[in-house]
Amino acid sequence: MIHCHHTSNLNIMNLLLVFIREREGRENWHSWV
Repeated sequence: MIHCHHTSNLNIMNLLLVFIREREGRENWHSWV
């Protein structure tokens, strides 16, 4: 169960990184934050 939770956390972090990278690429990062 802990292992599955760990995997989910890693997946969420990956999604967040991709989301942030996309935002930065579109130059909407500053206005979004």
